[in-house]
Amino acid sequence: MKSIKFIAVLVLIFLFCLPAMGEKRAKRMEMKELTDPKSHHYVPYPYPKNRTEIIADLVHYIKRYVIGTDEGSYEASIDIGVGPDPDKILVDLLNPQPAYKIAEIFKVKNRIAQIPDDYSWIIIIKDGDGNVVLRFAMFANGLMAIYGPEIMDDSGVASPELRAIHERRRKVVTEADVRNILVESPLRSTDQNEIKKVQLTSFHCQMANFQYPIWEIKMADGTVYYYSQNRDMLFSVDNRIKWAKKKEGYRPDSTALVPRSSLYLADTLNDELVVLKEIPRNK
Repeated sequence: MKSIKFIAVLVLIFLFCLPAMGEKRAKRMEMKELTDPKSHHYVPYPYPKNRTEIIADLVHYIKRYVIGTDEGSYEASIDIGVGPDPDKILVDLLNPQPAYKIAEIFKVKNRIAQIPDDYSWIIIIKDGDGNVVLRFAMFANGLMAIYGPEIMDDSGVASPELRAIHERRRKVVTEADVRNILVESPLRSTDQNEIKKVQLTSFHCQMANFQYPIWEIKMADGTVYYYSQNRDMLFSVDNRIKWAKKKEGYRPDSTALVPRSSLYLADTLNDELVVLKEIPRNK
């Protein structure tokens, strides 16, 4: 595994673990870094605009940083079962008859100021049965952000709650699914015409991070709801807490501002913590 992959992952861990700093977005990488074939940050399509270009940047990453060459055979044996090797899954995509396939690609709105652009991409990889086996998060500029396999642990070690999350992650939730979940909820009498926009959104917190964002639902009247696939739960906004930086340049600890046991989204662009309230559902 190449060093650039470790660096990218470490950067994301750093961003999510340290106190957030700065309301303005981080500076974009210079375009010459993305367009120079000799650069470690080169991609065939800087800021890919469609599925074809996104996949081309993904294939470039696999060849250059997983395999380490643009030439030769790409055959790989896949470890079926708990914790398949994510690199082997990616390499398999280049085979003439791959066991896996590139499925849905989602555009994700970004509320993390420490990441330069206001959106990113999530590429879904599925197996032959239609189950999600890997999620590949790509920065807006076409560079790899982070990826990992979806693990289905039947060993009995994981808690029932964690196993349920893993099971849900192996399925794809679409915008249409989220619209139906809201319309069918007992929260309010609504119809599809009242829903203004539905979009995956990432925040500076584990509940809606870069690899597992949350669905944000904006209504025509300005009301905002959220749907979490991990929890299979709808949420309304219970409170918005100001989260500005102190004069020393650091934000206060978010857990000290949010009521104990509350679920929240950390928005470093708007300097606020969005406290959520569960909405009962008829399942």
